[in-house]
Amino acid sequence: MAFTLIETSIGALFIQLATTNFYWQLGETIGFSSALGNLILKRNLAHLPVLSGVLASSAFVSKWYPQYVPDFPVSNLTSRYGISTTIILSIAGLLVGLGHMIGGISRLRLRSFVAVGVFSGFAMLLNKTLDLGLYNGTGVNYELSLNTSWFNENRGLLLLLISSALHVYLFLPKLSQSIKSDWYKQFNRLFSGFLFGIGLHVSGMVNVSKTIGFLSLFDLNKFDPSLIMIMIFTVLPNIFIWRSIEKPLLSENFNVAKSNKLPLKFLVGNAIFGLGWGILGICPGPGVANVFHYSSIGIYLVSFIIGYGFGSFI
Repeated sequence: MAFTLIETSIGALFIQLATTNFYWQLGETIGFSSALGNLILKRNLAHLPVLSGVLASSAFVSKWYPQYVPDFPVSNLTSRYGISTTIILSIAGLLVGLGHMIGGISRLRLRSFVAVGVFSGFAMLLNKTLDLGLYNGTGVNYELSLNTSWFNENRGLLLLLISSALHVYLFLPKLSQSIKSDWYKQFNRLFSGFLFGIGLHVSGMVNVSKTIGFLSLFDLNKFDPSLIMIMIFTVLPNIFIWRSIEKPLLSENFNVAKSNKLPLKFLVGNAIFGLGWGILGICPGPGVANVFHYSSIGIYLVSFIIGYGFGSFI
């Protein structure tokens, strides 16, 4: 699996539209850890639409773009160390739930940059230590793959991207000036979740091989830099766009974390999250998307909820 510049960049643009729509319309950031945890443990149904949108995207991809249905290869922890897939799913979900995911990097918070550095660093170190890289090809994994025929083969996706951009930046903001109802807010949650899920599939973030390849930075024969495009085409645009948004369209104020404190608990939590992410290459968002394709991911999600619930008491 080579450096898929085009596919991952297009997927990143879908995620950028999803996160910007969510932030601009509702004044919130998309956080799948809290969405899943609060829906199950606190029965907060406000999170149901965004999760439903992700599941809807999985159904859409499975029906119309099956080439983006992710692979789920056997982990090296199974082939090399004999650990069962069930145990791997359980441990990974538990650690990710316990560690939580920290959001907000697009708002240039020091806390968020530290979080990303800590959990990514621990995930990469774990991959290096246990040699979890899944790539077994003959060439290096970071050779650039420019599939120029992609645009002809994916015209529908490009039309969806363009249409979604028009909705996020033109049609929906105008509509929001006259519609403030709860159902319209839920529609925006659903729409954002759907776009986010499409982005996860097209970019490869739901693909275990792709994520583990990215986390294999310390082994260049297995390293896949594709997911760097997420930073370039999702995070960087949001940094500039979000700073120009003075007030959400459907809420009185922004409901986002503002703290920049770095307590030990915060650092330990991100380290634990990184270990869970590094074991399997799945975090809550891709986990929700993947459960549609592979029912066994349900084990991961149940373990995540257990870890999330336990972590709230620490």
